[in-house]
Amino acid sequence: MPANEQQPWWRSRPIVIGAIALVVVIAGLLRWFTLAEPRYFWPKKAEDWSAWGTCLGAIGTILAVVYAARTFKSTSEAQLEERQDRRAEMSFIEAREAEEAIKLRPNATGIALRSDEYGDGPDAKGALLSVENRSDHAFQNVQVYVPPESLNKEVTLTSFKFLEATFVWEEDETTGFRRPDRGTWTEIAAPAVPIPDSNLFTLGTVEPCTARSVTFDFSSPVEDMDKWSYKPRDSPDDFARKVLLAVTFTDRNGRTWQRTSHDGGKIMRVRSPEL
Repeated sequence: MPANEQQPWWRSRPIVIGAIALVVVIAGLLRWFTLAEPRYFWPKKAEDWSAWGTCLGAIGTILAVVYAARTFKSTSEAQLEERQDRRAEMSFIEAREAEEAIKLRPNATGIALRSDEYGDGPDAKGALLSVENRSDHAFQNVQVYVPPESLNKEVTLTSFKFLEATFVWEEDETTGFRRPDRGTWTEIAAPAVPIPDSNLFTLGTVEPCTARSVTFDFSSPVEDMDKWSYKPRDSPDDFARKVLLAVTFTDRNGRTWQRTSHDGGKIMRVRSPEL
């Protein structure tokens, strides 16, 4: 124990012994002053033995309470320490698990209503939501979701298309970092039929070094390109957007995860209600 850490008084044996002795002295004094004249300390009659038994019983009760309090305190501290250890262990395990899960990289891009040599216009006619698997294992049940509150009033999503692309890792000659070089998007059949008006799209299983996406149009071109295409400057995550978007998926061990465009690059484990 560090020298500057003060030990609780109930763990100091001299203090506990001193407290017990003080209780005995106080009990003796109370007994002495309650005796009739002439006073005497040691028992002489049956009534005296009864009084002494009452005093000793009270002392025993006090000692039992002190012992029970110490035992309860020690048990509570041990249980609290055990719970803290379990939480720390679970946090460590989940952090290790998330290292693999976070390799599924979501992204979003607005599709401009009009473009020219000066760039895209301010209005978006639709958007592309994609996920890119940069791990060595497949991710299953990949879904992307656009909450209704993320869209302008009375805007709905139409004309869904599902796409897939593969990529290879290429080393950047300047930085030495590997980056994915994705090929051309190819249209694929819908992994699952979109549920009308749900804004929930199933991309199915995304294999390693594979990207999948869904594109859709807005029912009216009143969505801003900025909120769909550009991330906030203070965000470390490429998926960050002004608009709220969510991606859920299951890893190879059956754990379900969620990432959103508002989580600052973090990832959250999604647990079943019964867990």
